[in-house]
Amino acid sequence: MTTNQAAVDSIRQICEHLPDSVVWVTPVFDFDSKADDETIVDFEFQYCNKASETITRTSAANLLGKRVLSDQLPDPHSVPVIFEQCLQVYQTGAPLEFTYLSTGLDKYLTLNRIKVHGGVLTTARNRTAEYQTNLEKEQQAKLLHSLVDHSPYGICLYESIRDQSGTITDFRLKIANRKSAEITALTMDQLYGKTVRELMELRGHSAYFDICKAVVETGTPRYMEYYSEARDQWLGFSIVKFDDGYLLNYIDITENKRLALQSARKASELDAIFNGSLSGVYSARAVRNEAGKVVDLVFLRANDAFYRIFKVLPDQIIGRSLLSISGTESQEAFIRFAHEVLRTGTATVHALHYENPERWYEFSMVKLDEEIISVTVNDITDQKQAIARIEEQKNVLDSILKYSPNGLAITQAIRNPDGTMVDARTVLMNEACASFNGIPNEVMLSESFATLSPELLKTDLFKAAVGLRRGESFRTEYELPQTGKWIELAIAKMDDERFINVFTDISQVKSAQVHLERTVEELKRSNANLEHFAYAASHDLKEPIRKIMVYAEQLKLMHSHQLDEQGLKGMERLGAAAGRMKLLVDDLLEYAHVNQGIGGVEEVDLQVKAQKALEDLDLAITETGARIQIDPLPVIRGNKRQLQQVFQNLISNAIKYHKPGEQPEVRVSSTLVKGRELEFVQPLPPPLEQSFYRITVKDNGIGFDQKNADLIFNVFTRLHSSADYSGTGVGLSIVRKAVENHKGFLRARSAPGAGATFEVYLPAGQDEVNEPSR
Repeated sequence: MTTNQAAVDSIRQICEHLPDSVVWVTPVFDFDSKADDETIVDFEFQYCNKASETITRTSAANLLGKRVLSDQLPDPHSVPVIFEQCLQVYQTGAPLEFTYLSTGLDKYLTLNRIKVHGGVLTTARNRTAEYQTNLEKEQQAKLLHSLVDHSPYGICLYESIRDQSGTITDFRLKIANRKSAEITALTMDQLYGKTVRELMELRGHSAYFDICKAVVETGTPRYMEYYSEARDQWLGFSIVKFDDGYLLNYIDITENKRLALQSARKASELDAIFNGSLSGVYSARAVRNEAGKVVDLVFLRANDAFYRIFKVLPDQIIGRSLLSISGTESQEAFIRFAHEVLRTGTATVHALHYENPERWYEFSMVKLDEEIISVTVNDITDQKQAIARIEEQKNVLDSILKYSPNGLAITQAIRNPDGTMVDARTVLMNEACASFNGIPNEVMLSESFATLSPELLKTDLFKAAVGLRRGESFRTEYELPQTGKWIELAIAKMDDERFINVFTDISQVKSAQVHLERTVEELKRSNANLEHFAYAASHDLKEPIRKIMVYAEQLKLMHSHQLDEQGLKGMERLGAAAGRMKLLVDDLLEYAHVNQGIGGVEEVDLQVKAQKALEDLDLAITETGARIQIDPLPVIRGNKRQLQQVFQNLISNAIKYHKPGEQPEVRVSSTLVKGRELEFVQPLPPPLEQSFYRITVKDNGIGFDQKNADLIFNVFTRLHSSADYSGTGVGLSIVRKAVENHKGFLRARSAPGAGATFEVYLPAGQDEVNEPSR
């Protein structure tokens, strides 16, 4: 047995059944070399086990005896490296481990070369599967790293920091991608260099740590959104437990938030517009029969105005069909219109009339898609009724124009370039106009005033029309020379360009007016004559009455001793009758004087006049024990005689009509009032802000029934017999006439047994307003 064979047998015993490939090569020397040392020119294969055949893809028969360099075995692409490594191991004796990818064998191999028995023993382990696994892992790691690094999300992995008791006190960053720094505007050094608590102190999100702690302790994931006012930024956080820490994913959702807010705002605006519309709006889905014809509609959505117009609630409409609510007959036309809109795609508008209750609705239909329409509805009942009323009014107006006995016409202004009205044209007139102006209507409508009647443009009527403002009117009367009729023409401005003219035949009124004026003149003359007669008669009667009274008194004195009791009573009655006659004549003379008007006007101190009246009534005051209180009275302009008569008659009446056995009490006072307090004046009260002095004479006498308050001021009117109370019934008539002469007003208020109050209202003009005398 040769040395090589013994070595091979020894190696075979050890390596034959190893799973790794084993190859033993020996050096091939160049004996022809002139060098002193032997030169190794190749290595020859002496042994290979069965596993080597799998790795080298070469059988032992084809490998043994072959050489590395000369035969290019076992891997042609790696032959130079194999030779150099074998030479190095042989020459140095140092083992060598080498891992490489054999492109020729398509395997990833790990080689161990050692010097054995004068040759090099190479053990090769096929690591291709392991390599590919590691390569895949490496590729997956690279891919994952790339995905994480290029993720739109910030990704951070935090581990818990616990104290000795195991309580989480903080979190420390283990891994973070670049997007984390980008989103948060923090550097990677800041992210890695600060704990969660420190970062939260920096950003001011104090609750974040507690949230993360709860996720780690409970294992429950958490999603949250956070708005940073400092950065005007919205972030979305996803926090999930990972080992003894948490995985954080976050993304900048500012744009999404803004878009969502804008969408919400737009949706809110659209909803506000939808529900704020005054028109009813709803959408409905078509219901078709087998032939494809629309036979019903199902309500999908409606706005508030729709519910208000039809007085229904959403749950009474939405999801229900039209026919189930209102019936087929009333909606037949509407459904037909809906079918056409869906068929043609053309929007339509229709007005439909419904009964029970009677309403008119205007529907506007628009196709939204193949099966849905949008309908806008308005209740036009009021408009329809208004149109009907306008039509009715038009018919009435036509009837008025046609049958009115008055002439009615509308004229339109004709202006020059400066805008001044220089002419006019009749644009509308009724048949009666022709009977007033004597011109046929067709002629009036075809020509202007300048052509028909040029002189009209110079009249006051045309001048008044030029200056009229809208809403103003002008009236005039004139006599038609051709007919002798009197016409009243009223003209009013309708707008900037048109006038309305009304012609009225006032011939009868004019005739009556002339007759009335003549009658009034005759009445004035008659009254003047009557007043003159009454004055003259009263004046002429005073002397005979005086003589009767004187002679009656003389007869009584001279012959009283010759008269019996009946004769004496007769003489007394004669004297009393003569006295009453004298009083009546005096009152009539005073009344006639007052009827002549106010006469001379001067400043009159009413305080003085009231005191003068008391002096004239001294006897009556003494006899009755009357208490008279005169409060401060003003100074006014008027007739001093008539104003004294007012006080004298009112105070005299107050004393005269006292309660039997009771002392009369009379108070005279004054107050400044406004015209608004004289609402009792008929037919019209004075202006509200006009000032009046109210002179009040109040007593505690027998009073009278309020229904006689106006009657007592009539001449010769007495509410009591002359046997009970003396007087002529003229005094209060004098008071009323004197107050009227001063443009004042008079009122009496009383009740039986409650005394009487007489109020005299005298104007307090600018010249008359003075403080009452003190």
